[in-house]
Amino acid sequence: MFQLKENQKHIVSLSGQGCAGCITMYQTVKNFVQKYPQVSCENIELDESNQRIVEEYEISKVPSVLLFDGHTLVAKIQGFQPDEIFEYYAVEKLKI
Repeated sequence: MFQLKENQKHIVSLSGQGCAGCITMYQTVKNFVQKYPQVSCENIELDESNQRIVEEYEISKVPSVLLFDGHTLVAKIQGFQPDEIFEYYAVEKLKI
């Protein structure tokens, strides 16, 4: 599972093995974090060992991205999104 901090904005990128869209989406997330360094990120490859994440956050496909403000999930994105659309949506949801 991932670690969230109370006063931090955090993005969790969820991917699957061999998923080309997941690699591209994680690069989009990394580009966003470079532009907004107050946001941290991590990538988790989903498999049998972390099915709790799939169940808890109702993940139905990869790539998926979870946006957190502190411990609060503020948005979930499922499927690939281009940089511009992801940035617009994340800025709005994370209130940056």
